Amino acid sequence: MLTRFLALLLLVFTASAQTPSVSHARQPIAEPVKRPGVVAFEPYITTNGDEFLAVWNDDRYGNTDIYGARLDAEGELIDRSGFPVHATWRPDYASPAVWDGQRYLTLAPSEHMGTFPLAVEEDGHTERAGELFPAHLGFHRSLAWNGQRYAAVMGDGTANTISFVLLSHQLRVETSTPLPAGDHIRLARVAAGGGGFLLVWESIRGDSEDLLYAWRFSASGESLGAPQLLASLPIPEQFDGFPERYLEAMKPAVSWNGNAFVVVWTTPGGVHGARIAEGAPETFRLTTESNPTDAAIAWDGVSHLVLWNRDMRLDTDPVQPYAAVVSGTGQVLDTFAVGPEQDWHRPMAVASNGRIFLLLAYGEKFVIRPSSTPRVKEELFSSEIYLPQRNVAIAVGTSNVLAAWHETGAVYAGRLSRGGSPLDGGGIRVAGVGSWLDSMRIASNGDTYLLVWEEADRGVRGARVTEAGELLDAHGFDIAPGGRTPIVAARGDSFLVAWRQQASHPLVTRIFTSVIPAAIPAGGAVEIDPKGLTADIGLSQQPIALLADSGGFRLVWHQQLSPPCYGRFCTYLPFEERLTTLGADGAVAEEKTLVRNQAVDDAVLLDDTLVAVVRNGPSFFSHRFNLAGEALGTPSELAIPGNAIEVRIVKSAGGATVLYTPQATPSPTGSGRLEGETRAIFLDGEGTPKASPALVLSGSDTPRISDVAFDGAHVWLAYSTRWYPSPQTHTGTVERAYVAKLAGRVRAARR
Repeated sequence: MLTRFLALLLLVFTASAQTPSVSHARQPIAEPVKRPGVVAFEPYITTNGDEFLAVWNDDRYGNTDIYGARLDAEGELIDRSGFPVHATWRPDYASPAVWDGQRYLTLAPSEHMGTFPLAVEEDGHTERAGELFPAHLGFHRSLAWNGQRYAAVMGDGTANTISFVLLSHQLRVETSTPLPAGDHIRLARVAAGGGGFLLVWESIRGDSEDLLYAWRFSASGESLGAPQLLASLPIPEQFDGFPERYLEAMKPAVSWNGNAFVVVWTTPGGVHGARIAEGAPETFRLTTESNPTDAAIAWDGVSHLVLWNRDMRLDTDPVQPYAAVVSGTGQVLDTFAVGPEQDWHRPMAVASNGRIFLLLAYGEKFVIRPSSTPRVKEELFSSEIYLPQRNVAIAVGTSNVLAAWHETGAVYAGRLSRGGSPLDGGGIRVAGVGSWLDSMRIASNGDTYLLVWEEADRGVRGARVTEAGELLDAHGFDIAPGGRTPIVAARGDSFLVAWRQQASHPLVTRIFTSVIPAAIPAGGAVEIDPKGLTADIGLSQQPIALLADSGGFRLVWHQQLSPPCYGRFCTYLPFEERLTTLGADGAVAEEKTLVRNQAVDDAVLLDDTLVAVVRNGPSFFSHRFNLAGEALGTPSELAIPGNAIEVRIVKSAGGATVLYTPQATPSPTGSGRLEGETRAIFLDGEGTPKASPALVLSGSDTPRISDVAFDGAHVWLAYSTRWYPSPQTHTGTVERAYVAKLAGRVRAARR
């Protein structure tokens, strides 16, 4: 799988003898385990009246691609692992497909490239169906076909200029009707029925209102009356000035039932609907529960099936998918749960061929027959494959090492022996992930590990795992909704977590910290008490390193300062790197500026000295400071190239080790892969480099540092290997994570 990887052994000196020893070869963080290969982020389903086509966002090869799968009339998969519908070297995003009597058609946007019209034949063959629409003509992901024309929603690159357009079968624009100006359009959906079309959109007016509109059009694109307001919601005060951050959107879905369009949406007070035909819309409420999300709807010729995620967050973290059978007039006939509880809500997709409802959600497919027993048949959506492992982090405990990582759709953790062998098979599933994940970190107090990570939709989250491999917090717990880039350190019976949080202006972030006790009973409530680090707010604050010592914690952090500006133009953006001393209870005791207009990449404590790797232009230096933040001696220059993209420092036997990864370069073989390496520099107890950089990892799979740790004798390096396919091909290895154990002190490597 990773045949071209080469881990070059290091010759090392141990602390107790001058005879060289050999570094530990690389080990996988967990045993290879196949998992469901389709998580299906943002899925869409359509039918030709008999079979189904599903399309979704898929990142199995490290880049967001569009995959598809055909299903037969009974909902059985024809394409078990799916097939690529559109895969470029840029991120590609799935969009609904429609059946036009001859083919399925979808409009697929690729980042910075434009929107590609794609046709999927009944046999699964995919091809371009027309000319590329330029990138500035942004399409909302919605498409409809009325038997003669396609309808879509197209923009001009801004959120305020959106048009309803009709396209010919050759995908030429025939008519274009701008939506009313003045609002920020956040979501639009279009549906066909009765020969005409219905456009539904959600927009923000000013800073205070979230609005939902519907507008009917004839088969030729003529408006049938004025837009009609379906719902209005006040936006909470904390989003004043920044309403685009209000994520509790209504997210409408629409269906045609032969006589009328039915629109459904969610609000904090329930699931709502509207029946739209001639005259004014007839609104109704389907549920009165709190905080439902992600409504979807389909019609089988007899009744609608409406789906939503019941939000359980007021009690526990999981959500529960629910369904309601609804008559064509909006009467709720039955309500029932669909499948098990989930860790976090994700969009769902549903369609009907007149015999079954087919639901795609959470990497599974559900065949639903509301009048049969059982009503719901649940199966995995795909065959199982090896998924990419990313964002790996490690920490050393009393008797073992814990690695944590992200596989598509979930966070996993696994213990390793001090020899580097996996102890938990393919890993312990810690929590589901609703979208992309970043900034995984771990700390250990000797008995318990605390994992923290960042999710796009949920902010900073965490979970505890014991030294024995017991997961104490099933599904994880929230630390800071909306928080970013968490770091964590352990001291005694508690952990300290630091993160950055958006402030009152989009360019301003502020650092917060919270103490989390290690001794909370399994399943018990984790109380978070966030404290702002400082009232002195610059343009942005970013945590860099969090270190524990006998007195408490030391936080190294970055602050962007307000620039000297003249009119609208700023000459430069000054910044400074600071050290804050916090007590064991997280209270701020002292603060000091370390350096100005020089960037600290990482820092470590060596007894009573703080050693930091500082970037000054294209050069790197090791700086020493006392615990009060006062500089000690003259900085030492490090032989790190200016194009280094990852730089870490870790305590090691007799001093510290700096590891860095330079910018990868294209392989000379022309394979499209990138050649990369990782090197190490040993520093003595004074922070002075004692050897030239030693080659640690090298190969055409571009090994890249993810995390480092020290077990008292050896440095542990966690890394992932990846390569990027050329624009002409989109095949290759799956990204995997490994650890390598290096003896404490390194010198120049021999090949």
